[in-house]
Amino acid sequence: RTSKRARAYHYCYYKKNGFVLGKDRHISIRGFLQKKDIKLNLHIANTLFLSSYNIRQETAQLYYNEIKKYAPKAISGYPNSLYSLALLLKDMNLKLEIPLCFTSSETLYDHQRLLISEIFGCDIYDIYGNSEHACLLYEGKNNNGYFKAPGSGHLEFNPNGIIATSFINEAWPLIRYQMNDMMEPSNTDVYSFNQPIIVKSLYGRTSECIILNDGTRM
Repeated sequence: RTSKRARAYHYCYYKKNGFVLGKDRHISIRGFLQKKDIKLNLHIANTLFLSSYNIRQETAQLYYNEIKKYAPKAISGYPNSLYSLALLLKDMNLKLEIPLCFTSSETLYDHQRLLISEIFGCDIYDIYGNSEHACLLYEGKNNNGYFKAPGSGHLEFNPNGIIATSFINEAWPLIRYQMNDMMEPSNTDVYSFNQPIIVKSLYGRTSECIILNDGTRM
């Protein structure tokens, strides 16, 4: 039930940004597929899953062809995966036109946002969450910070990270759960989707990248 509640929040957020999950066509480039699988078309969800483990020079044209043929209204994925693919497509002088992009699970850096937006032709909206469902934040309409999913929990800020209490996780209730991810609180009275922007920026979810012998970035 906890995962369903989180999915419901996502569904509402996507819809507020003009995308209806399950109705509109969607590309997902996350860790759902293993390296041996390139793609999986889940018709019932109107989603084409592309492997995040096979993005390299030899497969870039295949990814481009699949995305262009599918003509999605939105693409979602890890910032590093989308950025790696964008780098390859830029070298090939290829661009796409996808209205919306939703990123999550990693820090989205400014240089990644600029290139992904340029190559995919999309507006980007970032989502912050964790598997414990202790904290759920969404980027505002004008990319001016993050608001908390209403009713999802309570946040406290301190120099060592954030402390979260979840209101939606009944199976694994966490009271004042310490997380090491760092956030810069917003000190302005700005609202998005009628919710106050409480976080100016996110950082601390840095990740290292290694390049395999076949050129795949992991």
